[in-house]
Amino acid sequence: MGTLKVIGKIELKQFWPDGLSDADTSSVLIAVDQDSFYFRKSNSSPYRKTKVFTNASVVGKSKAKLVKNNHIKVRLQGIDAPELHYKAPPLMASPSVTADIRKNYNAKNKEFRQNLSESATFALRKLLRSIDKTEVECEVLSHNVDHPREVVDTYGRFVANLVVKKKNKKYDLNLWLAREGWVVPTFYSSMSNSEIQDLIKAAKTGKKKKNRIWKFLSTDTGKFKYSLQLRKNVTDFTSGDDNGALIMPKLFRRQTGYEMQRKVKLFEGTFTDFLAKSKDPFFKTADFLQEGNQAKRSYLDDHMKNKKFLLGPEDMVFEEKYSNVIDANGNPVTNW
Repeated sequence: MGTLKVIGKIELKQFWPDGLSDADTSSVLIAVDQDSFYFRKSNSSPYRKTKVFTNASVVGKSKAKLVKNNHIKVRLQGIDAPELHYKAPPLMASPSVTADIRKNYNAKNKEFRQNLSESATFALRKLLRSIDKTEVECEVLSHNVDHPREVVDTYGRFVANLVVKKKNKKYDLNLWLAREGWVVPTFYSSMSNSEIQDLIKAAKTGKKKKNRIWKFLSTDTGKFKYSLQLRKNVTDFTSGDDNGALIMPKLFRRQTGYEMQRKVKLFEGTFTDFLAKSKDPFFKTADFLQEGNQAKRSYLDDHMKNKKFLLGPEDMVFEEKYSNVIDANGNPVTNW
């Protein structure tokens, strides 16, 4: 299995409170150029420059350029931080969605945040600022890939580990955030067993940290604070100012959609009923480590009891949704 390496720079102005990037860096921008991309077929092979992403686009949830204005978007593999600004998905067209319902829904659908999202982002920003005040050189590493389409998700984000260097010491930001307790594991089937196990180990360290996510992580999905919304132009913030209960971010995203649909009376069932509509599939981590994609599938709604979710973030491996990568002429990019 091969490795894609992208050499670039992280611009710090994108992080909250100056910008909107948060600690799970689900859309962190990396400055790149045409000579930034390298691929090797195996650990024993040398890296060779590749230009397969030059003028390439992703075809997934939408069609978009992979390199735009000399930047790529990166989703940090295997981790999830509290949401800093999440809006429920737009309503799909259906006979029950009238113009008035859509207007009401859009008016109520704000950029919601979770407790500790600001503290987690602030911690990552602080580490990066200790290296450089404006931009930090980095490596974007996607391991265990053979095909160009395997390095990007359905939103056109490169799925990778982000590595920076401080005084000759390397920091894998994915593992650092997990060890510091600022994120929870969120595994996908594209990950290798060793990548999953490394993050499980890092999360065990993170659980021991005081006043971090794990202390406040709740299983109760019955509470939603409409007042918790994105705060802009914050000039005076101290880590811990936003301490409070939160649920795992993946559930929060679904909870937000549920609460917004309830507000406009488009959905009147329970949160479990709402989860049952989408039937989010995943493998239990222990099963996946043994059987891979042949393991039995589970669904989020199967693990709800009353309003509580019975599994922890590290107990699940979700199915990765790959995209197709096409070149400037619309032809599939199939090799490096």
